[in-house]
Amino acid sequence: MNIFRRIWQWLRGLFRKRKKYKLIIDDPLIIGLDDGAWQVVTTRYSSWCANAGRIPVAFITFTRLDCVRDGNEYRCAAIKTREAYGDGKLEVEARFKGGKGTWPAIWMNHPDGSRDNFATYYEVDLSEYYETRDNTDTSYHFPASMRKEENFRHTATPVIKDGWNKFECSWDDEAIVVRINGKVVMRIDNDGDRDHYPTRAEDRTFQVILSMQAGNDYLQEVELDELPLWMDVRNFKLYKLTDNGSERV
Repeated sequence: MNIFRRIWQWLRGLFRKRKKYKLIIDDPLIIGLDDGAWQVVTTRYSSWCANAGRIPVAFITFTRLDCVRDGNEYRCAAIKTREAYGDGKLEVEARFKGGKGTWPAIWMNHPDGSRDNFATYYEVDLSEYYETRDNTDTSYHFPASMRKEENFRHTATPVIKDGWNKFECSWDDEAIVVRINGKVVMRIDNDGDRDHYPTRAEDRTFQVILSMQAGNDYLQEVELDELPLWMDVRNFKLYKLTDNGSERV
């Protein structure tokens, strides 16, 4: 059955109109983080980042989001786009120096979504690199999963531990597709059910979040003597799906 499905997808791809994208953000990380497209997250401890708000250090060719010691505590860097973006494509490269209790992440979330607002809770985690593992986790959260009616979608993918990895995600009214280092690791097809897929265009708008996260119920405690730990990010590009389908400008 798998073989027939793959043949059908291949044939359908031959006749499908090639999607066209317009480049709307190109490497803003080296321009200024609390201005323009990006803002620094200034929340206190939350389920996704402990003491977020430390402004990341901008380098010439990449940005370092770090987790550093602050006395007997620690602070972590996190930034997110000011705007939410509809159907399009995200590309970004990252490398990690992880340690106990840390989980640097690249993810997208609906701006109105919260764990109390299931109707708009759609989240795509391109990468959650837990501690020092050989794999990174890719996950998809949707309203039915948030109500505990179904499990969220999840897969673990090998990454280059000491080098750069490329993460990509495209989303539109057909599918959400995540690639890591050129390989499709997760595909969520539009099944017409809003509990499983953001079928409405307004539900497919996402803010992009880059965060050097630390601390949760599933990890070890952060080892202060291991700090600083970090995630480097470069070659960030965000595209908008055009009406007539792909130019990259």
